[in-house]
Amino acid sequence: MKEKGKHTAVLAISEIDETTISDARKKFLAYKKKDIIMEGLFDDDRWGLCDEYAKYHLDFRLDSERFEEFGSRMKLTEKEYKEYMKTFIMCQMGELAIVSLQKLVNNMKKVSYCKGEEIYKIFENAGDKSIGRLSDFYSTIPEKGREEELMDLMDRFDEAEEYVRSGMSGGQRSLATFESYFRFNEIIKMFWQESKDEEEKLFFFPIWLWWNVSAILPLRPREFVLTPRNCLTELDGKYYLTVRRNRIKGSGKTKSYKINNDYENMRYQIPKKLADEIQWYLNKTKNYRDTDIHTLFITATHYAMWERSAPYTSRYFTYINLRTCLRYFFEMIVQDRYGYKILFENDSTTISNEKEIEYLHLGDTRHIALINMIAEGATPMVAMMLAGHDNPEMSSHYYSNITTLIECRTYRQYKKLIKGKQNYAISGPQAKLKSKEFTLLEDGSRCYSEKIINNDFSDCYKVLGPAGEIGFCKNCTYHRDEGKTFQDSKDLYKNRIVQECLMLEEIVKKVRSGKGEPEDIMSVLLRLRDSDYSYQQYLLEKMGEDYGKEKNN
Repeated sequence: MKEKGKHTAVLAISEIDETTISDARKKFLAYKKKDIIMEGLFDDDRWGLCDEYAKYHLDFRLDSERFEEFGSRMKLTEKEYKEYMKTFIMCQMGELAIVSLQKLVNNMKKVSYCKGEEIYKIFENAGDKSIGRLSDFYSTIPEKGREEELMDLMDRFDEAEEYVRSGMSGGQRSLATFESYFRFNEIIKMFWQESKDEEEKLFFFPIWLWWNVSAILPLRPREFVLTPRNCLTELDGKYYLTVRRNRIKGSGKTKSYKINNDYENMRYQIPKKLADEIQWYLNKTKNYRDTDIHTLFITATHYAMWERSAPYTSRYFTYINLRTCLRYFFEMIVQDRYGYKILFENDSTTISNEKEIEYLHLGDTRHIALINMIAEGATPMVAMMLAGHDNPEMSSHYYSNITTLIECRTYRQYKKLIKGKQNYAISGPQAKLKSKEFTLLEDGSRCYSEKIINNDFSDCYKVLGPAGEIGFCKNCTYHRDEGKTFQDSKDLYKNRIVQECLMLEEIVKKVRSGKGEPEDIMSVLLRLRDSDYSYQQYLLEKMGEDYGKEKNN
């Protein structure tokens, strides 16, 4: 598409077809006129590009011998595959740096050379964003005649992406900034409340439900799209959602390729408001043809977006359909309706503009759900069970983002507070630190507890050391090293959480090997939750003081 003279990414495409390829060719010519593409024609195997700083080349040439097996399996000729690669690259032009486009082309070629399990080798040192972009590319390749092959490939991407996200591969873990998730939550809530277009809401219902379910319950995207049609149950005034969980992962069992054997039905209680929306969708789609495997989401309302009937080969609403739906939501709703600029690359941990948002991927919500669980005090065993991991260590690798979540969540609460939108009080095991006086301790450190100043030692009884010692100063909110005051102690709070996460990971390993006690896990979790509250309290007070200084100036 073209907007105010700027050629932006053709983000929302259901699949690459003749029209998409034609648009990509036009976009290629537009970049050529601007001398951004300096060498080659669209049909050439090598393009020369320049960003006024350096020159680059995109090389689409394929090794015919190495490509042969992949091409045969996917029913793709070299010419078709190159055309799809070039079209997708043009869709990303203007959003990704040229170096990122080079990496994407190279990874597309590497995938086409892989045999079976070798695909994991590509991602040993890759970030999950690279895997997400590849998943987006293969989800746009026409499905007809290669449905099962594409779904198998997407399954492998899904598993590799989770492995990288957990940090188990040693690769680079990366989530969008937490601010993007908060903004997406606000956007999707606003859209659902404001939209009066029934067809639009039916099309985007899978995305709305994906966000509201999988950000709480860590479902894999493939598990989510297999949610059964008869998923809603009411019992004694309470509502339950039935979902399918993969029983093969981590079990050592071989796949039977039958849903009833490879997946098991699990039931979880849900709020009435969520149940009402699911019932609305069930009522509105009851007269449409059911899917072959009786899943919740029907395909007719999906393909109606392009005024098409569901293909006769479409057996159910797939992971690829869900990815397409998410791309359209970002373009039609996030960008066009609510005016947000979508960022496809952001190396910063923050977003500078109030109207910017990073592009999210389907696997993100699973990661968020796990981080929230740990922040709320869930044990690694509970997280492992709900996430379907084969060991608690994989779940524990998600802990490293807790401090960032706390900072972002607290900042957003404070912004609402000072705008008068809500009253906010944090409840925690420690009182707020108000005293400017302190008691000098024997080691030269300071205690800022007002009770200690008045010879009341009750605050000391609330803090325990790693071995259960009462009055362990290093774990006390009121304790400061010499020269440290309350307002320069951010690292103290943040590092305490990081250290407790590392300790938790070590204890989990010891318990699994029979060298530790399960009670030790609960002890660390309690301290982690205490530190979470303390850090939020510190941030709120710091923000309050900074805001007061700004007003006075």
